[in-house]
Amino acid sequence: PTASVRRRVDAARAGDMSPEAMKQAADALKNLTPEQISQMLGEVENASPEERERMKAMGINPDMLKMSMKVMKANPNVIRMAQDQMAKMSPEQMQQASDLAQQQMEAMSPSDLERMADDAIRGSGASPPPSPAV
Repeated sequence: PTASVRRRVDAARAGDMSPEAMKQAADALKNLTPEQISQMLGEVENASPEERERMKAMGINPDMLKMSMKVMKANPNVIRMAQDQMAKMSPEQMQQASDLAQQQMEAMSPSDLERMADDAIRGSGASPPPSPAV
């Protein structure tokens, strides 16, 4: 099931961000188990430079994907909240919100994305992972 979920999410992230594609990605994500989220997070965290470049070529920001997976792992309700919010939006509003979020996140450094993920995790009541030793 993880491979089919990943294909649907990747297709949505690869530039086909129509409202229907966003809905399909959200539907795919809501069915992920905590184990599948952990597995996908591990794959993103351990991606080689070549794999990261392939993701970028497909329109996927590896750091943004990693942040999203960390937040979903710590707080699975994030997916449900996003779906609830999307259900109240018109297709045009969903597209605008997606475009705006992507622009804002692409302007952030990897450390800013990490900090944002940790803040989101803290806001969920879960404990963020320990920071790596420097």
